[in-house]
Amino acid sequence: NLSTSKENILFTNNKGAVSLKLDKYKLNDTVNFKITFQKKNYSDKTINYDTILYTEGNYKLNVGMQKVKIIEKPDSIAKIDSAEIVKIKKPVNIILKGKAVSVLANTEVSIFDSNGNKINTVKTDKNGEFMFTIKPDSEYKLEGKKLKYKTVSLVINSGTDKNPVTQNLVLTSLPEFNLICYVIDKKTQNPIANAKININDLSKGKKYTLYTDKKGAVSLELDKYKLNDKLKFEIVSEKETYIKKTVNYNTDLNTNGNYIFNIEMQKIEIGKDLGKILEIKPIYFDFGKSVLRTDAKIELDKIVKIMNKFPNMVIELSSYTDCRGTDTYNLKLSEKRANVTVEYIKNRITNPGRIYGKGFGEKFLVNNCNCEGNKISDCSEEEQQKNRRTEFKIIKK
Repeated sequence: NLSTSKENILFTNNKGAVSLKLDKYKLNDTVNFKITFQKKNYSDKTINYDTILYTEGNYKLNVGMQKVKIIEKPDSIAKIDSAEIVKIKKPVNIILKGKAVSVLANTEVSIFDSNGNKINTVKTDKNGEFMFTIKPDSEYKLEGKKLKYKTVSLVINSGTDKNPVTQNLVLTSLPEFNLICYVIDKKTQNPIANAKININDLSKGKKYTLYTDKKGAVSLELDKYKLNDKLKFEIVSEKETYIKKTVNYNTDLNTNGNYIFNIEMQKIEIGKDLGKILEIKPIYFDFGKSVLRTDAKIELDKIVKIMNKFPNMVIELSSYTDCRGTDTYNLKLSEKRANVTVEYIKNRITNPGRIYGKGFGEKFLVNNCNCEGNKISDCSEEEQQKNRRTEFKIIKK
């Protein structure tokens, strides 16, 4: 055993057979044996046997041994002492037959000589069968190939029997993985056809551009991946009148099959709040102030990006305060906040007149944090902050 450096000595039974249990091996292991056959009045025979344990069961090997005959020395070669002359019949070609197990037609089967030189290549017929004509008492390597199957190879010996030699090839299918993405309308849940999908395979460094079919689906065959690999994709979906959506998809390939996920796209609709469509964080202001915070500017830049992408879009901006302070003070404060927000966007978009703003003070609170008359609200600062907000109503798209 060349894999373990372990040596076993066995004797054939009355059927000429020996059996060795491979209890230290597991599925898909490679076995590598050097086997020497010895028998009185026969020539010693040594072969190498290499194969992969693709399936459970018995792995059989037939070996032909050549009997040695001692013949009297003719006078003409009397100078040769104790010569052993092996009498071999004229070589007769042997038919090697086999079948690509579990695989039918068009499996490519190649045969190589003991030096690794390819002799011939055939394809299996509709029954998965192949046949070669080979020489007797010779060592060969068989190799089977088929798309989406593991290549298998094994070493055989043709022996000296005139009858056909049979050797089957067991091919195991490779794992198949597919990434399937469905793009749907967030509101209606209907599929979005002809959406452009840019897929960036961050693990393999590959990029793909696909378009959804009438079912809103795209499919990508993951033929470079194997079981237990990790997927890491960045996927961007685009469609006219919809907000571009970027998602990250990460998972482990722990089983064969399809890996499916959905992307919901938000359609641009008149009267809707662009901030909610973009799922931006609220534009909050500190209490009593009208200065844009750093976190607010990050969110406003997302509004700027969309307005530049849709050059006809018109936005009405509304700014609100919480209830603390007088109505007049809150109204003026909200107008200042509306103006500073509008100016920030105007300075960064084409045709700045497409956005205008208005302050509403403490009107239209989003919760019950009101301060009517002399009442003092007992709401937390976090609850009060929800009322200090900015909305971006789409007037024209």
